[in-house]
Amino acid sequence: MQAVLLERHRVIATVIVLALFVGAVAAAVFRVSAIEEGEASARQQAAVRDAAQLKADFEANKASIVAAIQAALARGRVDEAEALLKKYRPVAGGALEDLNARWEREKLAPTLFRGNSGKGSPVRG
Repeated sequence: MQAVLLERHRVIATVIVLALFVGAVAAAVFRVSAIEEGEASARQQAAVRDAAQLKADFEANKASIVAAIQAALARGRVDEAEALLKKYRPVAGGALEDLNARWEREKLAPTLFRGNSGKGSPVRG
């Protein structure tokens, strides 16, 4: 009789320990998901703040930014112009589209003459 009672208590204790373990795992999963949601919200708020700051920076320095892009294109520094366009074009509201088209032409210009060693015309008729 005593062996049966001991065995019954062992089974009940095992079930209780398993239930506590499952509860702890579920609580940890919920805690992690809540933390991840908070981090995602913080990242989104930071991105909104950064975009607002970038837009304000562009609006305050629009003329000098446009001049810097034009100067970079005039000097043949396509990489500098590209960096400025990538940075400010999303917040420019279409103000940099003409410069972006010019940058694309400048970027493609060297590929038109590739393979030509300077002899003759790059276009064969």
